[in-house]
Amino acid sequence: MFCFVVVRATPHRQPRHAAFHRSLELAHCRTASHLQQMGVLFAEQSYLWLPIIYLKARKFALLFTLGSLSMLAAMALLRGPTAFCRHLLSSSRVLFIVVYLATMIGTLYCAMGLRKTVPTIICASAQA
Repeated sequence: MFCFVVVRATPHRQPRHAAFHRSLELAHCRTASHLQQMGVLFAEQSYLWLPIIYLKARKFALLFTLGSLSMLAAMALLRGPTAFCRHLLSSSRVLFIVVYLATMIGTLYCAMGLRKTVPTIICASAQA
């Protein structure tokens, strides 16, 4: 994963707090990179359970959902939380994101709270 930080060259010396802001941007990039790596790891782990999904459907759904949440969190850190929320809550995406978040919450609740396989499969199918 690559993270690029654009730093504008100015003819005069930058104030001391500019270096602090630049270090914060790099820290956000590193955190987002770790979250993306966790998301990919969870997704890969869930795909390993595909051959026996009928036996371990809850484990697959839980790992897949955690991977999706990690990727969303990484994207929020990369774009900035407020800009990302504005992007998600735009008029063309609001219905999709509400349904998607509801199915993720439903999948987590059915897999960890209820511990029932059939509702977990229904929520995970709606999520995908």
